[in-house]
Amino acid sequence: MIRKVVILAAGRGTRLLPITSVVAKELLPIIDTPVIEYVLQEAIIPGVEEVILVTNKQKTSLVEYLSTGGSPSLKKLIENVSLRVVYQEERTSDYGTGAGLLSVIDEVKGAPFSLIFADSFGLQKDKRIEEMADLFEKFGIPIVSLIPIKQEQLQTYGIPITTTRDDGQIRITEILEKPAHFSSPEPMATPGAFILTPDIVSYVEKVNRDANGEIPFSIALSDYCKEHEVIGHLFKGHFFEAGNRADFAKSVIEMSLLRDDTANSVRTLLGEIQKSPRVNKDRGI
Repeated sequence: MIRKVVILAAGRGTRLLPITSVVAKELLPIIDTPVIEYVLQEAIIPGVEEVILVTNKQKTSLVEYLSTGGSPSLKKLIENVSLRVVYQEERTSDYGTGAGLLSVIDEVKGAPFSLIFADSFGLQKDKRIEEMADLFEKFGIPIVSLIPIKQEQLQTYGIPITTTRDDGQIRITEILEKPAHFSSPEPMATPGAFILTPDIVSYVEKVNRDANGEIPFSIALSDYCKEHEVIGHLFKGHFFEAGNRADFAKSVIEMSLLRDDTANSVRTLLGEIQKSPRVNKDRGI
């Protein structure tokens, strides 16, 4: 059973500046609910006892929101778990998703855990993380979330190289980080949710910094996949991303079309916008 969740939320949000210079990107609202709330709703599955939020000291509003704010449903969700905050810069001078994991190296020793990137999520009702945990319970090896994508999205994700196991499960043998030249009839991507075992840490420790000086978790995971069995869980439910402008806008629109209190008016508005000659005329603001 997965009892511990690590959520990586130390990123500086540079792709959403200028607002992220004063507001943590995890607090940006998808309509009226911040991204972090959706992330926690999905991540805290039955059996979870501890949530470790890895962030940075500039995100005081994020910590304050989780400590004193939030919706009644969020408060109810986290009241039965231990929520700990770790400031990445207090434990390492490095940056990147790999550095985020290394900053909690002592906390993840000895037992499997889930690792979640805090700028994307599936809906709680679709049970993505629960299904991944069920696979881990069955096979006892790391599980990586996968989503179907379009060919034109290949250069924006980590792309898994896969085979099919005898039991029909997807096996990941390698992960290509934002490949410039790659094609697949049914491309998939790794969007940032994992069930891991503690031995992944030694692979992160050996990864070299990338061109931006960051330690990328995806490279460590790829190296791990080359030497160990790792299963991919293909998720086809609603998936939302909020790490850049276009994805954030898309997520707001899609969520508004799923909610009873906004769906009809937004659907009408989208129809009106599509017919309006001003849309193309006024582009470029």
